[in-house]
Amino acid sequence: MSNKDIKLREQMDRGLRAETALQELEKAFEALREDCFNTFANSDIHDDAGRRTCRIYLKVLDDVKTRFVTAVRSGDAAHKELIKIADISKRKVVNV
Repeated sequence: MSNKDIKLREQMDRGLRAETALQELEKAFEALREDCFNTFANSDIHDDAGRRTCRIYLKVLDDVKTRFVTAVRSGDAAHKELIKIADISKRKVVNV
């Protein structure tokens, strides 16, 4: 197995783990987002610091979710590349 294959497998494994984690955390992300919106909606009109904190919280939440999605997509791409490499390898063996 070449270094490229090993790296692709590692990336695919990382993506699969991230996908599983993302699926499990999806409900948690939504609950946290809802809590933040409720906090904002029920905040005092003069609570500028509290509203700013909610905005930052939402931004961080979106950034974390984006990182998981990126890892999942990288894993999917690596998986497709591995399938392509395996298919090419099979054709070379058959053609020899």
